[in-house]
Amino acid sequence: MPTTNWNDLSDRLKHKCIAKMDFRTRFVFRSVSRTDRKLVDMHKFHFERVIITETHGLPFGSVCLIPHNSSTIHVECFDLKFHKNTMIPLIRYIEKATVIDYLEVFAWRNEELKEKLVREVFEIPRESKNWNHLSDFVKLQMIRKMDFQTRLRFRKTARAERFLVDSEPVHFEFIQIKGGSTICRSECCEFTFRTPEHTETTRKFKNPLEFKTKIFPLLKYILKIGIIDLFWTRSAVMYIDELVSELLENFAGISKFRIKSLDFEMSRNAMFFFIWNCREKFLESIKTSTVLHRTFPIDKFLRYPAVHNARRIEISNAWDIKILCRIIEKWLEIDAHLGATVIVHSTGSLDRLVEHFEDRLTPQSDKILLKTNNPDKQILVIPEDVDTIGYLGRCTCKVVRTEF
Repeated sequence: MPTTNWNDLSDRLKHKCIAKMDFRTRFVFRSVSRTDRKLVDMHKFHFERVIITETHGLPFGSVCLIPHNSSTIHVECFDLKFHKNTMIPLIRYIEKATVIDYLEVFAWRNEELKEKLVREVFEIPRESKNWNHLSDFVKLQMIRKMDFQTRLRFRKTARAERFLVDSEPVHFEFIQIKGGSTICRSECCEFTFRTPEHTETTRKFKNPLEFKTKIFPLLKYILKIGIIDLFWTRSAVMYIDELVSELLENFAGISKFRIKSLDFEMSRNAMFFFIWNCREKFLESIKTSTVLHRTFPIDKFLRYPAVHNARRIEISNAWDIKILCRIIEKWLEIDAHLGATVIVHSTGSLDRLVEHFEDRLTPQSDKILLKTNNPDKQILVIPEDVDTIGYLGRCTCKVVRTEF
């Protein structure tokens, strides 16, 4: 009759045999070969209690093992050779391949030895206070607690930290560039921003060189990582145009801006640049003006998808009813969403507006309502500040639900 060798058995059958072994047999058997050690270590042994005691001057002089459903095992050593060759491997096997309900460590000489015992046996690293040993998850949790100025300083410490810091967006209530300020009795411009947890931060500059070296790097970074409620400019056309030219030259690595509201009344160049480079889902409001430009490029303005999706458009000093008429025509063409609002100041002639959309007027006694191509929507026209000859100081139009 042929003899069956252990090595000829399948792993499944070996596992069944190992599962039947008691703890002593497993510990001895795992020293037979590396393959058998791996098989044995895959089976967890349950101990209700493990007691490690310093005796005979040896750190692991005595080990008492109390299994879950068998007799107690007690091992004690009296010399260094047994301690090194048997006791330490035993304890490390206990740590690796057992489930321990309760662990007791007794070190009579001092508490430091007790801590050393546990750490050496179970290979527990000392708690590190070094930032580099923290996981990226923990680092990001801490970065989220930092204010903006702290993040600015921290991202300069290392490239890895810069990537982590830049991966977390920062909320800004507003950023602005405006002229007409003073520093040391000299005229200058200001760059100001405010975050929810901080007061306003203002940095002044007097010439294009200062703007390029001191303001532009910070402003570019804010545009890169910021979620900005409002970006507005006043009386600083030269600098906002300089910003646009610098951004065009250094636009690599910057995705579209997360700006909710744009207020560019002075710079036409900047207005079109930011409308084009803002994320459509973020940009909700656009405010601009025809100051210094009697002919407003309304057709170009209405080509941008961000303008179509904006919830609010406001144009100052229009002086031409055609601007409002073209916006309403675009709304009719794209089926503008409910709630879309346009406000035009110094609008022009109310009579010309009514004549232009005469075929879409809805008979109402107290409202001006225009029919759209969608039977569920209408455009409500609210004229304001109408003078004696029918010129509008302001006119508001809004897409509303059809009144049945």
